[in-house]
Amino acid sequence: MIHCGIDIGHAAGTGARCGRYDEHELNVQLAGVIAGKLRARGLRVTVYDFPAVDNRTDLNRTVGAVNADGVDFLISLHSDCCQRVVGYELAYDEFGEQYERPVLEADPRARGAHVIYTSAAGCKLARCIARYLVALLPGRADSTVQRKGLAILSRTKCVAVLGENGFVTSPEDMEIVTERMEEMADAYVNGILDYLLP
Repeated sequence: MIHCGIDIGHAAGTGARCGRYDEHELNVQLAGVIAGKLRARGLRVTVYDFPAVDNRTDLNRTVGAVNADGVDFLISLHSDCCQRVVGYELAYDEFGEQYERPVLEADPRARGAHVIYTSAAGCKLARCIARYLVALLPGRADSTVQRKGLAILSRTKCVAVLGENGFVTSPEDMEIVTERMEEMADAYVNGILDYLLP
């Protein structure tokens, strides 16, 4: 039986957040819907989530568990956040030295999803998922991006991709993610099924 891992990216309270939208909470919901749909199609699914630890511990535990479980492929679920500098304020560093710290606010203009991969096999899975996901959440210059430095992709033994499911700072993206979550899950499921076709 094919074994799919789904990683909830970031521990609770450590990921992107804007207003009432929280990366971890959104992706916990999305993972549940994806997992149910994949199980209904005969796949074995394990959801990896260590919400009550710091981010480094969450990552290390996830990598260790994924490798120990021998999953065939892993989907890591994330959301982005975009901020812009709107001014500066006086602040003090740990030595008591004064400096100007940038003041940031959410930038609602950044939109869209994309899927990140490291390996050639990951590229295939990323393209299969992005085909559907980007149709729901357009706005990025590239639907897939290769990155070598992400531990969840480089330290896991299986094929792994990281899906950025829009921006928590984009009202348009969040409307789609929250109100069309079944379609979001279908985008992942359809992409996975395409990837598994001989």
